[in-house]
Amino acid sequence: MTRKTFLKTAAMFSASALSLDMGVAQPQHESLDRAASERSPVTIGNTQWQLGLKPGSGLKAEVVHKPSGIVLAEGDYSYSFGTPSFIEAAINQDGKTKIVRLRGEIPGGIELQHEFRVPADEPWVEEQITISNHGSAVLALPYDHCGFVLPLTVQAGVVTGPLQGFKVTAVPYRREPNGNRTQYADYTLFQVLSEPRSSHLRGETPIQTQYPLYASEGWILTDGRRGFLLTKYSQQGMEWALLDRVRVNDGRDGVRWGGFGIFQGDPEHGAWLAPQ
Repeated sequence: MTRKTFLKTAAMFSASALSLDMGVAQPQHESLDRAASERSPVTIGNTQWQLGLKPGSGLKAEVVHKPSGIVLAEGDYSYSFGTPSFIEAAINQDGKTKIVRLRGEIPGGIELQHEFRVPADEPWVEEQITISNHGSAVLALPYDHCGFVLPLTVQAGVVTGPLQGFKVTAVPYRREPNGNRTQYADYTLFQVLSEPRSSHLRGETPIQTQYPLYASEGWILTDGRRGFLLTKYSQQGMEWALLDRVRVNDGRDGVRWGGFGIFQGDPEHGAWLAPQ
């Protein structure tokens, strides 16, 4: 199955799709570069999605599903390995796809290239991250990850607001291969914020079944009527779609999703970066 076929098939099973892809070839494009010194807020979108970005010291990011008005990300994009200072920002056009490319530096010789794509005629947003080690020592990233942040308000153990009643379901293994008839990988957003995930997919010696990260090839965020697919797809190696909790500036907790992350050593080529 090709990557395009995979995404179109996934879109049939959800009202809209967010495809988070890493490691694909760079397209040829007509450059519409902005001056790096401006770093003005950038907004791109299509009929389904609006993506707002404000680079500077860190990145503020907002993802809005336009038909429903549901906000899936808001505030600071979360980078666990340091806050990048973005020194370049450019808007590009590749056919019907608008592309925002950001380049930032993190103390310690880390360069971050962060790219976002929104096609005019497809119901998804794509994200690509490239981390380069320009230092003189090996860069270890075995536990690092980053992603959009969805702030949530909780009252009496229940998420309130527009996402009240939504849950996340693992795909393709809603029921794990060794699961029983009562085992389903369906979790409320409050569970993601407050509980480890129980899973037997990555059994080790000694056997570990409780994980602080919610890891799957993809997740569907749904209330039973509307659905959003959060996934990663790579031909180069196993990459997990990860969900976890982060604290946001106003004291609330948020679900972190998308971006980049290592889970149990995968993808192997991302866990350790040699100098240069």
